[in-house]
Amino acid sequence: MLGSGLGDFADAVLDPIVVGYDALPGFPRPTVAGHCGLRVVAISVITNLAEGMGDEVLSHQQTLAGAAQGADDLHRLLLSFIARLNG
Repeated sequence: MLGSGLGDFADAVLDPIVVGYDALPGFPRPTVAGHCGLRVVAISVITNLAEGMGDEVLSHQQTLAGAAQGADDLHRLLLSFIARLNG
């Protein structure tokens, strides 16, 4: 639980089962930021359809339209998130 901010909770667990990060494929390793007490957030945005998901031929114009459509939602999400951080 290093870097998660749950160190005190982890210390209180009786008979813990320890699983190393190398046993969790694709699981991100802890970073220096977490060990320093910094909170880190990452956002990934997908703006295009996946090839082969439908019969429609995909284009760059569709990607641009999807990005424009999602921009307002992402903006609202970020403003809400920041407001909650500031309490």
